[in-house]
Amino acid sequence: MAFALTGYLLTYAAAWILIALTGHRREDLGPDSWQGKTLSYWESFLAYLDDGVRIFVLIGIPSMLLIPLFVIWGYRSGVDRRGVLVTLLLLPTWFLFFAGTLGMLFFSLAAQVVYGLGVMPAPPARPGSTTATDAAAQESAVGPGTAPHG
Repeated sequence: MAFALTGYLLTYAAAWILIALTGHRREDLGPDSWQGKTLSYWESFLAYLDDGVRIFVLIGIPSMLLIPLFVIWGYRSGVDRRGVLVTLLLLPTWFLFFAGTLGMLFFSLAAQVVYGLGVMPAPPARPGSTTATDAAAQESAVGPGTAPHG
């Protein structure tokens, strides 16, 4: 379970670093904001990272509450339900459709999908269960239409 949550935190952090690197320069909202100045690239980068920490409350915490449920569910049933997890991980990102920046939406959605399909650990195979690959290997070794004796 710790591996699953650590993997999510690293995936989320990588996504927000990419958002900060590719985002447009931010407007200066200081006392001289009426002059139309923009922040430097470094200040914009730090502002995006600050947004990532704040948005973690809206995306990361609900996702980190779902992940342990799926880890426990997968280990008890022995069935890999990553498609369901990815669908549920995309739900907390709904408000980014209104954020105004396409990069923020794209990288956040991509991070959730990458985590759900690639980083999330698969449950171990249960003893006595056969996967489709195992069944195909048994059929080719024994012959079509015959069941192994045992």
